[in-house]
Amino acid sequence: MNAETLEVLDRCRRAWVVLSRRGGRLHVEALDPQRLPPDLFADLADHKAAVLAAVDYMAEADALLLESTRALGGVWPDGCELDAEWDRLEAAVTDAYWSFGLGRLRTALGARDAHALGLFDHYRTR
Repeated sequence: MNAETLEVLDRCRRAWVVLSRRGGRLHVEALDPQRLPPDLFADLADHKAAVLAAVDYMAEADALLLESTRALGGVWPDGCELDAEWDRLEAAVTDAYWSFGLGRLRTALGARDAHALGLFDHYRTR
Protein backbone atom coordinates (compact mmCIF):
# COMPACT_ATOMS: atom_id res chain seq x y z
CA MET A 1 0.00 0.00 0.00
CA ASN A 2 1.57 3.28 -1.03
CA ALA A 3 1.63 6.41 1.10
CA GLU A 4 -0.75 8.36 -1.16
CA THR A 5 -3.43 5.68 -0.92
CA LEU A 6 -3.00 5.49 2.85
CA GLU A 7 -3.46 9.26 3.01
CA VAL A 8 -6.68 9.04 0.97
CA LEU A 9 -7.96 6.31 3.30
CA ASP A 10 -7.05 8.41 6.33
CA ARG A 11 -8.83 11.44 4.85
CA CYS A 12 -11.93 9.27 4.43
CA ARG A 13 -11.73 8.16 8.05
CA ARG A 14 -11.35 11.72 9.30
CA ALA A 15 -14.30 12.84 7.13
CA TRP A 16 -16.47 9.96 8.41
CA VAL A 17 -16.64 8.35 4.98
CA VAL A 18 -17.32 4.62 4.80
CA LEU A 19 -15.92 2.82 1.75
CA SER A 20 -17.11 -0.52 0.43
CA ARG A 21 -17.14 -2.52 -2.77
CA ARG A 22 -20.27 -3.07 -4.81
CA GLY A 23 -19.24 -5.34 -7.65
CA GLY A 24 -16.42 -3.57 -9.45
CA ARG A 25 -17.45 -0.20 -8.11
CA LEU A 26 -16.29 1.74 -5.09
CA HIS A 27 -19.24 2.73 -2.90
CA VAL A 28 -18.74 5.89 -0.86
CA GLU A 29 -21.04 6.69 2.06
CA ALA A 30 -20.60 10.04 3.78
CA LEU A 31 -21.91 9.73 7.34
CA ASP A 32 -21.76 13.53 7.64
CA PRO A 33 -21.76 15.17 4.20
CA GLN A 34 -20.72 18.49 5.74
CA ARG A 35 -17.36 16.97 6.65
CA LEU A 36 -16.53 15.98 3.04
CA PRO A 37 -13.39 17.65 1.71
CA PRO A 38 -14.17 19.09 -1.73
CA ASP A 39 -11.42 17.14 -3.51
CA LEU A 40 -11.98 13.76 -1.82
CA PHE A 41 -13.95 12.24 -4.70
CA ALA A 42 -11.23 13.22 -7.18
CA ASP A 43 -8.59 11.62 -4.94
CA LEU A 44 -10.69 8.47 -4.63
CA ALA A 45 -11.04 8.31 -8.42
CA ASP A 46 -7.28 8.80 -8.89
CA HIS A 47 -6.52 5.93 -6.50
CA LYS A 48 -9.56 3.75 -7.19
CA ALA A 49 -7.73 0.47 -7.88
CA ALA A 50 -5.56 0.76 -4.75
CA VAL A 51 -8.51 1.89 -2.62
CA LEU A 52 -10.58 -1.07 -3.81
CA ALA A 53 -7.68 -3.40 -2.97
CA ALA A 54 -7.52 -1.84 0.50
CA VAL A 55 -11.30 -2.20 0.95
CA ASP A 56 -11.05 -5.87 -0.05
CA TYR A 57 -8.14 -6.45 2.32
CA MET A 58 -9.89 -4.72 5.22
CA ALA A 59 -13.06 -6.77 4.69
CA GLU A 60 -11.05 -10.00 4.90
CA ALA A 61 -8.91 -8.75 7.78
CA ASP A 62 -12.00 -7.61 9.69
CA ALA A 63 -13.53 -11.06 9.22
CA LEU A 64 -10.38 -12.65 10.68
CA LEU A 65 -10.46 -10.28 13.66
CA LEU A 66 -14.14 -10.94 14.26
CA GLU A 67 -13.65 -14.71 14.07
CA SER A 68 -10.78 -14.53 16.56
CA THR A 69 -12.70 -12.26 18.92
CA ARG A 70 -15.76 -14.49 18.88
CA ALA A 71 -13.65 -17.60 19.48
CA LEU A 72 -11.87 -16.04 22.48
CA GLY A 73 -15.08 -14.51 23.81
CA GLY A 74 -16.76 -17.89 23.73
CA VAL A 75 -14.21 -19.47 26.07
CA TRP A 76 -13.12 -16.49 28.19
CA PRO A 77 -13.52 -17.43 31.86
CA ASP A 78 -15.42 -14.92 33.98
CA GLY A 79 -12.99 -12.82 35.99
CA CYS A 80 -9.90 -13.78 33.99
CA GLU A 81 -7.70 -10.76 33.39
CA LEU A 82 -5.09 -10.39 30.69
CA ASP A 83 -1.48 -9.39 31.15
CA ALA A 84 1.23 -7.18 29.68
CA GLU A 85 2.12 -9.89 27.15
CA TRP A 86 -1.47 -9.73 25.87
CA ASP A 87 -1.06 -5.96 25.46
CA ARG A 88 2.14 -6.50 23.47
CA LEU A 89 0.52 -9.15 21.28
CA GLU A 90 -2.56 -6.96 20.78
CA ALA A 91 -0.29 -4.14 19.58
CA ALA A 92 1.35 -6.62 17.19
CA VAL A 93 -2.10 -7.50 15.82
CA THR A 94 -2.80 -3.81 15.22
CA ASP A 95 0.54 -3.36 13.46
CA ALA A 96 -0.09 -6.46 11.37
CA TYR A 97 -3.56 -5.23 10.39
CA TRP A 98 -2.17 -1.94 9.09
CA SER A 99 0.66 -3.71 7.25
CA PHE A 100 -2.00 -4.88 4.76
CA GLY A 101 -0.58 -8.39 4.90
CA LEU A 102 -3.07 -11.17 5.64
CA GLY A 103 -0.31 -13.67 6.39
CA ARG A 104 1.25 -11.36 8.93
CA LEU A 105 -2.18 -10.72 10.48
CA ARG A 106 -2.94 -14.44 10.73
CA THR A 107 0.41 -15.03 12.44
CA ALA A 108 -0.16 -12.20 14.92
CA LEU A 109 -3.69 -13.37 15.70
CA GLY A 110 -2.44 -16.93 16.18
CA ALA A 111 0.18 -15.79 18.69
CA ARG A 112 -2.28 -13.55 20.54
CA ASP A 113 -4.97 -16.21 20.66
CA ALA A 114 -2.57 -18.95 21.79
CA HIS A 115 -1.37 -16.72 24.62
CA ALA A 116 -4.93 -15.89 25.68
CA LEU A 117 -5.95 -19.56 25.63
CA GLY A 118 -2.93 -20.38 27.79
CA LEU A 119 -3.96 -17.69 30.27
CA PHE A 120 -7.51 -19.04 30.29
CA ASP A 121 -6.29 -22.58 30.98
CA HIS A 122 -4.03 -21.38 33.78
CA TYR A 123 -6.87 -19.35 35.30
CA ARG A 124 -9.22 -22.33 35.26
CA THR A 125 -6.72 -24.65 36.94
CA ARG A 126 -5.55 -22.39 39.74
